[in-house]
Amino acid sequence: MEVADERLFPKSISEVEELEKYYNKDITSITEELGRWTNHSQFVHSKCYVVGNGLSRKNLDLERVTRYHSNTKHKKSSFVIGCNYIYKDFEPDVIIAQDTKVLLQMVNDDVDIPVVAPLLKYNWARNRGQRNLRKFFCLRFPTYSMTRWNSGDLAIYVACLLGFKNIELIGFDGGASSIYREDDGVSFVKGVTTQRRINTIKNSFENVRINRYEDNLKKPSA
Repeated sequence: MEVADERLFPKSISEVEELEKYYNKDITSITEELGRWTNHSQFVHSKCYVVGNGLSRKNLDLERVTRYHSNTKHKKSSFVIGCNYIYKDFEPDVIIAQDTKVLLQMVNDDVDIPVVAPLLKYNWARNRGQRNLRKFFCLRFPTYSMTRWNSGDLAIYVACLLGFKNIELIGFDGGASSIYREDDGVSFVKGVTTQRRINTIKNSFENVRINRYEDNLKKPSA
């Protein structure tokens, strides 16, 4: 179980390249691969939205919230990482998925958005001997404690890997239901666990700010 001051690494990371000693490989490979299909390096100093599939975003216009300045028609610099079935309603820059059912459906739907999946699920999908996703990338864990992380938690981690320092979360509700899934008696995301993992990520990367979009909606108008 994560504790308040837990880190994923022995010390906080200021530059992604420092992770090479923990991954035992060139960590820039994933950022370079994603760079073939996305423009994340151009927006690394802008806000990165990480979008979960909680019911709180059901009536949100994600295009308006993430791509435009408030109450204007002017586009803003931003990067969006989504989870699982988000592509059915909105086109993020990257999708994080680790459920085999979701990955198979993505293949059937011929998803053209870059998809990042954990190593085991990536290898499983690669060895199925059938048509695969065209833009499919592997995420290796630096620590074993991440193997049980949810797609949303991993999406926040990928945002940090890509170098973003200002991260805003949307639709991280927790619970048994989501915008694409009714309570099936099996799936359940504990909000308290997600918050612990967010704190772990904050402790692991220097100068990373992680806020919730919904919290801003609760603030009184100036």
